[in-house]
Amino acid sequence: MTVDTVNQTFFTYELIQASLYVTKQIVESTDPAVRVVHKNTPFEGKSAAEFEPQMISTVAEFDDVMVLALFAAFERELKISVQNALSVNLNPQNSMVSRIAELTTDSIERWTMTDLLSTLRDIVDGNILGQIKQVYEYRNWVAHGKNQYKLPAIKASPRFTFNLITRFITLASTVF
Repeated sequence: MTVDTVNQTFFTYELIQASLYVTKQIVESTDPAVRVVHKNTPFEGKSAAEFEPQMISTVAEFDDVMVLALFAAFERELKISVQNALSVNLNPQNSMVSRIAELTTDSIERWTMTDLLSTLRDIVDGNILGQIKQVYEYRNWVAHGKNQYKLPAIKASPRFTFNLITRFITLASTVF
């Protein structure tokens, strides 16, 4: 299991974060030559005071979407790693094991993430596994419309999610 896809997703997050920072600096500038950069954008003609609430809201929404994207990249990597581990460790001499491996590979997309994560409880530290499950709950909360009547246990940030997933993959890579 590698962190390549997760790293690329986090790099995208950092790049867009930097772009948002530059946008904020442009909006806050009093130099008309700098402010002209926002010509034909939603920020054109807005003052920093008008811009600030929109920026705060946008950054919060962006962070939630990036947690979702990071977790999706992690989930894909985990499922691919399980499929690869099955094919590498498969004994072609045993037809029953081959059929079970084939069934597993075919059905892995229907497995719940909680069940998949639980299979690794002897490999990954229980605290990290529990935190990953909480981020998964948060990811589901975001993906399904942020039900205000059923809040998740934690509010995960992209950086927290990235660091946690990276630790998880490092621990689980001993198996994959």
